[in-house]
Amino acid sequence: MRLLSPIAWAVKSLSEFLFLKPMATAFREEELRCYCIPTGLVHPLSVTVFRLLGLFGAFRWKEDKAGIPKDCQ
Repeated sequence: MRLLSPIAWAVKSLSEFLFLKPMATAFREEELRCYCIPTGLVHPLSVTVFRLLGLFGAFRWKEDKAGIPKDCQ
């Protein structure tokens, strides 16, 4: 079970890189490919943090308050 998580991360990162490599070339942004691995490491953590913040807090998006019913504002 411990080995499954690094393998899943490696498969995810490789598939993202294989998709982003031709896209970066097409848009002439090859130098951004070096950020693929660092963002792959940070992404699961940031998704978890912001998901928890969204569940337990209210936030404002484009002048609307999410998580708060309209009649309570």
